[in-house]
Amino acid sequence: MNYLALTNTYETIDIALYRADHLITRLSLPKKQASKLLAQTIKDTLGVALLTLQDLSYIVVNQGPGPFTTLRVVIATVNGISFASKVPLLGIDGLDALLHEARILQRPVIALLNAFNHDVYFAIQDHEELIKGYRNITALLNEVLMRYPKASLSFIGNGAHINKEIIQTILGNHAQFPDAPEHCSVATIGELSLTQRKDKSAFVAQIKPLYLKQSTSS
Repeated sequence: MNYLALTNTYETIDIALYRADHLITRLSLPKKQASKLLAQTIKDTLGVALLTLQDLSYIVVNQGPGPFTTLRVVIATVNGISFASKVPLLGIDGLDALLHEARILQRPVIALLNAFNHDVYFAIQDHEELIKGYRNITALLNEVLMRYPKASLSFIGNGAHINKEIIQTILGNHAQFPDAPEHCSVATIGELSLTQRKDKSAFVAQIKPLYLKQSTSS
C-alpha cells in the first residue's frame, strides 16, 4: 500500500510518500511556489520511488484550517489529481492533528493556529468535549477565562506563540506553554490516515477545505 501525505506548515508544503507506515521519501516546497510547482513536486516525490499516481492507494491531506490561499492551492491540486487519476482522497482536520501530535495530557488544552489580523483558529479540548472555531484572540481569551476561571490551561500551536504576550496578560499564571509543535507535521497526517482509512466512507473524490471562516490572509 503506497500513499501520499500533504500538509501546509504556514511556510512550506510538505509532501511525504509512504509504503504502509514506512516513509519512502519526503520533499518540501516553499508555500509561495505552491501554485506553480506543487503538481510537479508531487510527481517528483513519486519519481524517487519509481512510482506513478496509479500505484497509490490514496492521498491524504491536511484540509485546514490554515492560510486561505495556500490551503486552496493544495486542495485544488489534490482534487484535480484525484479527478484525473481516480485516486481516492482522505482529509484530516489540522487542529485534530495538532492535538494528537502534541499529546498533552493535562487538560484543558487549547490549540491555536494563526488566522491573521488578531484572529485565531482554535480547538479547546477538556475532559468532556472538544470545541472548535475561530475568534479574535482577545475575545477568545476572555471567554476561556469565564469558562475555566481557576484552571491551568495548556496553550499550543503557532497562534499560541504569536499571541503569548496577550495570553499571559489576560490569563496570567493560569496559562502554560508546554514544549509542543507549532503545527502538525506531515508524519502525523500520514499516521492518522492509517486509522481513518479503515472507515471506507472516509474516502472521497473531492476534499473540502476547513476554513472555519470565509477567508483570511495567506
